[in-house]
Amino acid sequence: MLSCYIHTTFAVETIAFLLKLKIMAKTSKTPTKAVAKQSTTVTAFQGIENHKKAALHLQEAAKYHLEAADHHANGNPEHALNSTIMAHGHQSLAKDAQRLAAKHLVANN
Repeated sequence: MLSCYIHTTFAVETIAFLLKLKIMAKTSKTPTKAVAKQSTTVTAFQGIENHKKAALHLQEAAKYHLEAADHHANGNPEHALNSTIMAHGHQSLAKDAQRLAAKHLVANN
């Protein structure tokens, strides 16, 4: 049972890491001094986008948790595990977006 937990934990962390890399590749920019001096409008926009990203990832996590419950009820633990892993990955991404949104709120107030 412990072995299954370790494999599940490793899989969750791996998927979360891969999803983060995918998002970072889409949004990566080289930091410059100009980035540090962004206007409050741009910073506020980034905060809004982070709120939206968090909400979308939480919706996806909820969807996968409901899928996992259905698979579990139907006696299919392997599919339930896969759905749970996906849900945890999206929860991790939502947490990161929430943290960034909070940073933008603190920086603008």
